[in-house]
Amino acid sequence: MITSKQYIFKELNALVKAFGNVCVRYEHDERTAIHFVEVTPSSIFHYNEAYIARESEMWDRFVAQYPCEGICFTSDDEPDGVEHAEYTLRGVGYARSESKAQKPAPARRQAKASAIEYA
Repeated sequence: MITSKQYIFKELNALVKAFGNVCVRYEHDERTAIHFVEVTPSSIFHYNEAYIARESEMWDRFVAQYPCEGICFTSDDEPDGVEHAEYTLRGVGYARSESKAQKPAPARRQAKASAIEYA
């Protein structure tokens, strides 16, 4: 069985190949056993239905495979972003075009984040 980090890196590589206009940054908090994944631009994170479905599937598979660890997806316009990235991967089409906190998170995304955070 591969480690949780190896699993996440494999999944993030596949994610960036599928969505070439994103950048992902990864950080692991060993104290809490939570893996943080920051996805930019925030417009993809909040509004792209195909991305949201892919993220949800990745979250489900991770939780099933590593039940004693957590994974949190975020974007740069949210307060729980990645501060000290261990791993950064940019797609070939990634271009930083949005300013931080340009758009508020949609209610649907906020509800999902709350459910994940307190589940």
